Amino acid sequence: MKRICILGPIGDGRVVSLEKMEKYAEFQKKKGNAVFLLAKDINLDVKLYDISEQICSWIGWSDEVHIFCDPKSESFTFCLGMVFVLGKKIKVVENVLYEQDKKSIPKMLFEWEIEQDKSADQLTLKY
Repeated sequence: MKRICILGPIGDGRVVSLEKMEKYAEFQKKKGNAVFLLAKDINLDVKLYDISEQICSWIGWSDEVHIFCDPKSESFTFCLGMVFVLGKKIKVVENVLYEQDKKSIPKMLFEWEIEQDKSADQLTLKY
């Protein structure tokens, strides 16, 4: 069983629908994984600082963070920084199109998945 935190846009103005993220969460639960869906399961009726602490705690709890990319969402970008700093393994469930020759969050996510896979292969080869 894995502990999975699902990261996507939080609040109004989502590019990715909450329904789509909920269906994915149910799919993961049926596989026997413990799931926390940030867009649905955090308490938004508190100060923004407290929301940030909740998010950090749940990302810290997780073994993996599964991502629905929304680079225009400030909350998404903020949460993604926490994932990076905490060194969590990611799985990009849904990304957006990006230009190969420009730096962007969607491109960085693609590169991140490749780099973590390389690191895992190197660890396997060492032992």
